[in-house]
Amino acid sequence: FGAVTRLGDMSIIDGYATFVALYSALFMFFPLMIVRQWVVRKSAEGFSVMSFLLINFMMACWVKFSYMNGDSRQLYSYGFGLSMMTMYTAVFGYYTKDKKMFVVQIAALVGILSAIHAYVEALPADLRIPTMGKIAAVSQTAMVGGPFFQARDVIGKGTSEFLSFGFTLLTLTMVGNRFLLGLLQGNTTVALGFLPGLAMNLATLSLFYFYPPLTWRVPIIGTGPKETKKKD
Repeated sequence: FGAVTRLGDMSIIDGYATFVALYSALFMFFPLMIVRQWVVRKSAEGFSVMSFLLINFMMACWVKFSYMNGDSRQLYSYGFGLSMMTMYTAVFGYYTKDKKMFVVQIAALVGILSAIHAYVEALPADLRIPTMGKIAAVSQTAMVGGPFFQARDVIGKGTSEFLSFGFTLLTLTMVGNRFLLGLLQGNTTVALGFLPGLAMNLATLSLFYFYPPLTWRVPIIGTGPKETKKKD
């Protein structure tokens, strides 16, 4: 019976792992919520592009590592993610008012990635793959910077008016599922890797309470302007 129980537990965890993998893949479509707001407002005001640039940085590092390591599954997965995030970043560039700063940020990202590429390729052949693997793993923590820059903008403006509640909530659930899966699989390295992101996304969600939007009410939390009943 003990073996059957363990087998049942493993099948549940495997099923949950499949769910998390699919949910993480869908994450690449979540930013469409933000893009839709830009299209409606014809402006990307209030959004920190660093959120996208840091994800692009992380994805690019994993693409290179997957290519060097000969892992076609990861290569296609991260390659797709990088393509989607590049598209979202380009749309931001179209709708942002400060295009000069946008070009500077893109140039900085390309410069950093080029420097990493040159550094890794200059290493002895037996050190290239493990070194790139370490760089890719560290780059994952860069995703924490996205919510940080977004939170800074919200606090600076004193309102979460331009912050997408749907995207924030979905990102939180994605990171939370990754964290929980790491714990269930006994992989504390993975769990701890997602812990800072989980904490930062929880902090971002709290901004809707402490810095409510000015023209719309936040679902679930209920902050924002009060609805006024029309008199007959």
